[in-house]
Amino acid sequence: MREWGEYRSYYCGLCKELKREYGFTSRMLLNYDFVLLALLADSLSDEPCEHVQECCIANPVQKRCISCNTKGLSLAANSLVLSCAYKVNDDIQDEGGFKAYSLANAKAAAEKQKSQGGRAFATARHCALSRDAKASRY
Repeated sequence: MREWGEYRSYYCGLCKELKREYGFTSRMLLNYDFVLLALLADSLSDEPCEHVQECCIANPVQKRCISCNTKGLSLAANSLVLSCAYKVNDDIQDEGGFKAYSLANAKAAAEKQKSQGGRAFATARHCALSRDAKASRY
């Protein structure tokens, strides 16, 4: 049961990290795969994990244990947003019609929102653009 509590605290911590770095709507991207990435990254580092008791958006009445302020959570949040951005780009290129149009508009709105103060989004975007530039050379 202890492991489930730790996993849940990382899940809630990733949700909070997404909100902190990318805004409220980025929480809809949350999935279990990147929680595993955060757990693995933090287990390999020597950095202690800080736990706090906070209310959750899914259950605003009951306080839960939440992991916070770790490099693993930051890595997982950045990776999650970056992978979703690549998925949207791929869907736009593969699909035509209304779906591509709506995805392109959603992407443009997200980039506009993040350009107004999203430090982590700029970092993730820079990594994606530099990766694309390297790939186009070959």
